[in-house]
Amino acid sequence: MPLTAVGKIFKPALKHHETDRVLETVLSPFVRAGAVEIKTSANPKTGQHTIIRNVNNALSESQIREIEEKLSPYPISWSIETA
Repeated sequence: MPLTAVGKIFKPALKHHETDRVLETVLSPFVRAGAVEIKTSANPKTGQHTIIRNVNNALSESQIREIEEKLSPYPISWSIETA
């Protein structure tokens, strides 16, 4: 559990961790295959932003569309980037 210097729960880091955990579950076939890495961090415009990293260009266009479909119901800011 991420904590502040005074021992309180650091909510932004906790939210980022939980977003990563949920998306890793949603995209588990791609994560297990090593095709994607997921990292959520702070963003001044959206509050937080998740990067889905396409490791070694392992994803085909149809797989990218599948990821887009799976993530469309979630009200989060995200993008797919090539690693």
